[in-house]
Amino acid sequence: WDKYLGEAMSGASTDPLATPMVAADLTGLPPAYVLVAEFDPLLDDGLIYAAKLMSFGVETGYYRAEGMIHGFARARITGADAAKAFNAMTDFLRAKLHG
Repeated sequence: WDKYLGEAMSGASTDPLATPMVAADLTGLPPAYVLVAEFDPLLDDGLIYAAKLMSFGVETGYYRAEGMIHGFARARITGADAAKAFNAMTDFLRAKLHG
């Protein structure tokens, strides 16, 4: 957490403003998109967060990129699978922003 929010946020892992998936209630949040990679140490967190958003009625786009690692979307210029995942995300966001 020191690298993410600095030393002043020592309790960040239990603060819903820093870690939204620990919030007691997610009702009323705007649409969200969760992009996870098969070989990402944060995969389980992403799955839990997406499920929690949906359980509170938050419109949630979700994409699990098989065979990918954390940060894979940055390789969208050189990898077709990464580009597909990135495009799915941007299509969701575009639809929410522009109707």
